[in-house]
Amino acid sequence: MRRIFFSTGFVVLYAATISAHSVHAEPRPAVSRTAPSYSVKGSKLSELLDNPTTKDILTKYIPKIVGNPQIVMARSITLVALQPYTNGALTTETLNKIDVELSKVPPPKTK
Repeated sequence: MRRIFFSTGFVVLYAATISAHSVHAEPRPAVSRTAPSYSVKGSKLSELLDNPTTKDILTKYIPKIVGNPQIVMARSITLVALQPYTNGALTTETLNKIDVELSKVPPPKTK
């Protein structure tokens, strides 16, 4: 009986503390929810190839990769993930140049 009383009392005290704290809590600042821009690390190849602007950027720097029919097998990965499979055709320097240009493209519109 004594154990039930203490555990019930603890639950009531805990619930009252939570309620009192949430009533007097400071309002949270608004979070800006802008869509992320395109990047070599965060954008899948499908996103980059389906957008005419970003596809032009890829074609400028890596035309042989973009034109390769096997590129369809890599649509679900990023350019960074693709790099080891390109036999040196996609260097870190090239990735950096692509990333700079991709960052200038407006982010995709969210639905």
